[in-house]
Amino acid sequence: MVSQESFLPKPLKNARGYSLVELMVGVAIFTIAMTAILTMVLSSIRGNASSQRMTEGRFLAQGKLEELLNVRPVASLANDGDAPDDGLYQRRWTITAGPTASSRWVAVEVSWDGGDHKVTLRSLARDAGS
Repeated sequence: MVSQESFLPKPLKNARGYSLVELMVGVAIFTIAMTAILTMVLSSIRGNASSQRMTEGRFLAQGKLEELLNVRPVASLANDGDAPDDGLYQRRWTITAGPTASSRWVAVEVSWDGGDHKVTLRSLARDAGS
């Protein structure tokens, strides 16, 4: 028969635990690692928010450009602007003479963050048969 004492852990020689210096080094390494990870997470959040604003701006410009390209006659197009959605974006469109009398260049610019960032789309609008 096996005695119960053989299953009990044997006491470690010099079992003293961690010293204060070892604990401080471990905490310092953990803090540095967590700071690096937090920096990467914050950078990723900023990049995603910027990409979202760029995509929304592009959709707003594309929608207005398609609307203006469907106006007939194109000679009735005029420069203007608006603030779609919640006012975060400013949208302006500029109409200039095209290569023919019945065509116009249409440029739609959407800006945000006080005009620091912008998306511009440009296309040629023509009347049917021109």
